[in-house]
Amino acid sequence: MTRVFIHIGYPKCASTYLQKKVFPQLGNFSNLAFAPLEDKFIFLRRDVEAEELRAAVARHVVNPSGADHLIISCEDYVELLFEEFNRVFFEYNRLDRSRYLLRNDMIMANIRKAYPQAEILMVTRELLSWVKSRYKMLYRGAKTSEPIEAFFEDPLESFADTAARYQAEFGADRVHVIPFEFLVEQGNPAFVERVVSLIAPGAEVDPASGRENAAPDLLRVVEHERIKKKLRFYLKTRGLKFLYPLGRIGTELWATTVLRARHGNEPYRVLIPPDIAERWQSAGQ
Repeated sequence: MTRVFIHIGYPKCASTYLQKKVFPQLGNFSNLAFAPLEDKFIFLRRDVEAEELRAAVARHVVNPSGADHLIISCEDYVELLFEEFNRVFFEYNRLDRSRYLLRNDMIMANIRKAYPQAEILMVTRELLSWVKSRYKMLYRGAKTSEPIEAFFEDPLESFADTAARYQAEFGADRVHVIPFEFLVEQGNPAFVERVVSLIAPGAEVDPASGRENAAPDLLRVVEHERIKKKLRFYLKTRGLKFLYPLGRIGTELWATTVLRARHGNEPYRVLIPPDIAERWQSAGQ
């Protein structure tokens, strides 16, 4: 019997590292995180049937093997803890809210519909660290210009409550929660071994070093990234995508003159106001 493992996130919790460096080595891996939007977000569909879900998964198994497991991964198969994160998610991906819903109860129902015996893998993170990392990614991707304070309103479901929800539905022994801090403290080999021991005990996997999607250290680099993303989006929406290579030359000139003069070697920092940090210090775990 094939064991099905569904990695549901969270974003900024080594998800891309797992998708690019670890899961492919194990075989039978469906990387929906990089699928076309229609397939990528199919588990968020309000009206989807089990057969559609399984067919989408099958379309994106890039490394079939004789292994007795199937790995399905997309870090967006989980609520983003704060409503503002969810709102940006929908706006950036241009998803129709009448058709899609980013809520744990519906995502879980779709998973159960297609894979009732699935095992769930969640990687969580200390809340304030997670918020800062997620916000950095949205900001440098020009997906938001809001201050970070805006993301602490209208909380959704906590890490612990989400884990408890899945444990109640699938069984405590089928829900595996690994703290991101384990990776930070113990290193890539120990983290990879812990993941592999759940999915394919005894399998030999190369624990590649390095990080994926890490935020740049310098503010001028971040602001340059934002300009490039805004330009690409502007040209794409007007059918002028072919002009982007030329436009990018202009952004490089801007970065080496204006942005360098304006920001120098100022580090890129995201600070959570002390009153908000104190209020949320122990929340979301």
